[in-house]
Amino acid sequence: MFRSRRHALFRRTTVDDGLDQKEPDGMADAGVPFRLIDVRAFCGDHSHDIECGHNVRLVENLPVCPKYMTLSHCWGKRLDANGITTRGNLPSRMKEINLDDLPANFWDAISINRRLGIRYLWIDALCIIQDSQDDWAQESVKMGHIYDGSYLTIAASASEDSNGGCYRGAGIRQDSLGGGTLIEITNKLRVISRETSTLILWAPTLSDDDPLREPAPLVGCPLSQRGWVFQERILSPRTIHFTNSQLVWECREVYEMEDRLPFVTPHGTLSLATDREISPDWIKRIWYNWLIVFGYSSRKFTMMEDRLIAIAGIARSLHEQTGIPYIAGLWTKNLGFGLGWLEAPNDGTEDPSRLSNRPYARRRPTWAWASTDHEFQYSLRNFIEDRDLHYVDSRIKTLGNVDDPFTTITGGWLKIRGGVYRGSDSYFTELHLNMSQEVVPLATERSQLESSVFNWNGAMSQLYYIEPDVNTTIWRES
Repeated sequence: MFRSRRHALFRRTTVDDGLDQKEPDGMADAGVPFRLIDVRAFCGDHSHDIECGHNVRLVENLPVCPKYMTLSHCWGKRLDANGITTRGNLPSRMKEINLDDLPANFWDAISINRRLGIRYLWIDALCIIQDSQDDWAQESVKMGHIYDGSYLTIAASASEDSNGGCYRGAGIRQDSLGGGTLIEITNKLRVISRETSTLILWAPTLSDDDPLREPAPLVGCPLSQRGWVFQERILSPRTIHFTNSQLVWECREVYEMEDRLPFVTPHGTLSLATDREISPDWIKRIWYNWLIVFGYSSRKFTMMEDRLIAIAGIARSLHEQTGIPYIAGLWTKNLGFGLGWLEAPNDGTEDPSRLSNRPYARRRPTWAWASTDHEFQYSLRNFIEDRDLHYVDSRIKTLGNVDDPFTTITGGWLKIRGGVYRGSDSYFTELHLNMSQEVVPLATERSQLESSVFNWNGAMSQLYYIEPDVNTTIWRES
């Protein structure tokens, strides 16, 4: 499983401590995976032989969900046909899958699964039928529950595609020690040596109030840049990262690293399983500012339309804890703030590789931040909720007309109440109002105005934040 003695020692002292061997198997639940990989399907009587039975197979619809592990990985530009399950090869894969045909990430994950004594493994590319829209729609909405219910997530953090494998690195890179403090230590045993040694004390510069910060070995890893991986990591109760330099253990309480350098987050690792009371203000701070803007909006997607479904598991978890209705990436509490997003000015720093290669077309609903492919920001810093804007009603259109706000969204409308006046065309920054009123526009430059317009009865309009003295009902429709 682990390619060196230090890996093995780390596993014994950290992984075994983090994995409760008495944890029971899962229970039947609507959120459990429909398919799993049986990594010991051909073990026969050699149930304790780690490498028994070279091949594996898919199993479906087990009556009670067993203990299983998950793989978090980068697909790369595309997976080989052997690396995905299709309607054509599903029958044969229910019988047997040749391990030699699978990409390195999958092979390593299966080996790790076996060595930890867990029989079942979930890998998205193999356990979801990739050319079936119905199967993808059914299983993708479970993604949050699948990772939340996983015994352990294996993260191929350093691999850029499925062929990279989990074992990429061979020790800490020297450049990771840059920016430290040098301390000269004179050897006291002068009879043995008169040489002077150097001790390097190093820690990354991090914000004290950022719960999303991560240890240095994870910074810049290919896996950390992918959109789908964001919720996989947050919702997984335990993750072991295979990085270029070392193994990193992450759970809902601590990070542990092979080099044993301490890493402390101000609030512990971000966990949605906490008993803390989640207030509307907490959602405003965590969801919009930390999760969406700083943690999620810059991530890469192969299919940019996945931006909502790829974070739906986190949204569902927050909804289950708070009861606050969720609408296409927004919440009915702090809705005014959530609607006040703007595409970030194009200063040339946005990574073009994270954008879709297809022609850019704003998705519906156009009033949601997920309608844009670009990074964005929020501008209503002093918006007073429940005074400036009130949620009235909404309706969301979903793929297949499923009554589930956490599935794939195709459109919708939102009805709100607040003080609104018709302003000028968005090509001008000066407002022409028919009465005196203090007005704060969402943007003052044409480039910003163009990114914040919306369709209203077929005409392009500009939304302004004002100090209202009347209540007006308006409709925003995609």
